[in-house]
Amino acid sequence: MANFNILIVEDNLAFAVSLERNLVEWGHHIIGNTDSGEEALTIIEAETPDVILMDININGSISGIELANMVSDKNISIIYMTGLRDEDTFEAAKAGRGISYLVKPFDMISLRGVLTFSPELNSREASVPQKTAASSILLRKGKKLIPVNVSKIDWIESDGNYLDIFVGDDRYTMRKSLKAILESLSSDDFIKIHKQYIVRITAIEEVFLSDNKVKVRDTFLPIGRKYKSELLDKLDDFD
Repeated sequence: MANFNILIVEDNLAFAVSLERNLVEWGHHIIGNTDSGEEALTIIEAETPDVILMDININGSISGIELANMVSDKNISIIYMTGLRDEDTFEAAKAGRGISYLVKPFDMISLRGVLTFSPELNSREASVPQKTAASSILLRKGKKLIPVNVSKIDWIESDGNYLDIFVGDDRYTMRKSLKAILESLSSDDFIKIHKQYIVRITAIEEVFLSDNKVKVRDTFLPIGRKYKSELLDKLDDFD
C-alpha cells in the first residue's frame, strides 16, 4: 500500500484520534487533524495533502462538502465520512470530486480498503513524496494557526488527545498523537523520554538520574524507566 500525506477533518475527537492512530500504524503521514473547515483551509494552503478524510458536518461556517468544492482545483483525493444517511447529502457529495463515501460507524478495514484499492489513489503512488523531517509545523494559539520552526521547540507534552508544545515562553496546542508527531520530527534532534513527553535534545540543561528527571528551561520533566538508556546514549552522542 502506498503511503500518503493525509489531512483529517473530523469533529468527533475520539474518532479523529482513532483514525490518526490507525493511519500512522499503516505507514501514512498525518499533516493535520482538525474539526474546522477554516483551519483545514489554512493547513491545505501550507502543505497540500494527498488525501483528506472529510467529515461532512464539521465546526465552523464551512461544511465538509463545501470545503471539498473549495479545493477542487488541487490534486487532492477526498474520502467523505458521515453519519448522515439521507439521499440529499449523498447526492451533494456525489456532485463533488470525492473518491469514496463511508457511512459511520464503519470499521477501519473498510477505510484501509479504500486507501489500498482505489484506482485514483493507486495512480498517485509513483508521485507520493518521501517523508522527511518537518522544518516547520502549524500550531494553534488561541484561534490562530501559526507556523513554528521545529528547531525552536523545547518539549512536547501529551494529554492523550491533544499535545501541548512549548517554544520558549509560548505554549501551543495541536490535535495529534505523540507517536505521530515524533515520526515527523528528526530522530537526531528529538527523543521521547516518557510516555507523555518528547524533548529536543539540545534543550536539556541538566539530567538528574537519581530522580529520573531532566531540566528544560527551569521545568523538570520525568524520565520513564524504559526510555532512560536511550536518552543516555543520545546524550553521549552529543558529548
